[in-house]
Amino acid sequence: MPNSYFSFKKFTVHQEHCAMKVCTDSSIFGAWAGPEKSEEKIEALDIGTGTGLLSLMLAQRYENIFINAVEIDETAATQATENFSKSPWPNCLNVIHADIQNFPISDKYDFIISNPPFFHNNLKSPSAKMNMAKHVHQMDEMAMIKIIDQYLSDNGSFALMLSYQRREICIRVAGEMGWFPARELWVKQTPAHDFFRAMIQFEKKHANTTIKKICIKEMDKHYSKAYNDLMKDYLR
Repeated sequence: MPNSYFSFKKFTVHQEHCAMKVCTDSSIFGAWAGPEKSEEKIEALDIGTGTGLLSLMLAQRYENIFINAVEIDETAATQATENFSKSPWPNCLNVIHADIQNFPISDKYDFIISNPPFFHNNLKSPSAKMNMAKHVHQMDEMAMIKIIDQYLSDNGSFALMLSYQRREICIRVAGEMGWFPARELWVKQTPAHDFFRAMIQFEKKHANTTIKKICIKEMDKHYSKAYNDLMKDYLR
């Protein structure tokens, strides 16, 4: 498959000239995260949408959702706008080219999703755009969750995908602001690998956390049953 696009059953994510590429763990996150089903309209916010993958995956699952997708990088925002316009759900997806730290607050959202920068201490890429996408220059966990707290209703929930090594820090910071993990998905490449991603959905309710674990592939390099089951509504 060419690197310029990633094709699902119902939509294609184009990513020409864009540092924020579609990857397997992002696809898992998009298939896993989401608000409770509701007959009422669901207002959602996608922080750092990149090329729009997570918003598109949510739009496929929820018929009554409207998503504002905020992206600071102009090239990515332009690409997301094109992807949304060519999708089956152009009327429920809206790209906003802005810095979320300067984004005006109006109504509260029912659900917020974000795949924030997670390479805190790794060597930086020579690409300035890749650094913006992958390194924490302006926001850490505290700043991100403070922003989410401003935009999210008390009855809402938010989901983050993080480096597994940052999981405990993120949960502690969220707890200090009154948000608690309702469910988690820990991801590893194969049974022989360590976990490398933690996907966490937070709510105001303090309850027992449901934790599930998934391997993307088995030792024979084939995709695992758990992965195929999660992605069955999306992949060809």
